[in-house]
Amino acid sequence: QAALDNLPPYQTTGSLTKPLVIMHTTGDPIVPFWHVDLYQAKVAARGYLSNLSRFDVTRYGHCAFTQAEIMGAFDMLNYLATGALSESHEYLLPESERGAYLRMLEDGGALK
Repeated sequence: QAALDNLPPYQTTGSLTKPLVIMHTTGDPIVPFWHVDLYQAKVAARGYLSNLSRFDVTRYGHCAFTQAEIMGAFDMLNYLATGALSESHEYLLPESERGAYLRMLEDGGALK
């Protein structure tokens, strides 16, 4: 408890100097969805919005993501960091999830 008592309160600055991909479920019962809006506003106020890629997942649950969403977010981050989509992981997904994965990359601008 002594260590916790001596931790300073943590606040984000919005100075996002490297790419970041945020995924959040809209029905998260633990971390409210509106936290994403607050963080995005902070990043925008600092002028770093181009480093933020956001995926809102309409679903109940805390971090209740599909395999396609997780892989899509990872590949999107790789694209934002390198400027190239080095390898699509579409072939690793079940056929039923491939469309969602490709839509995520398209929505993020990785697929033209």
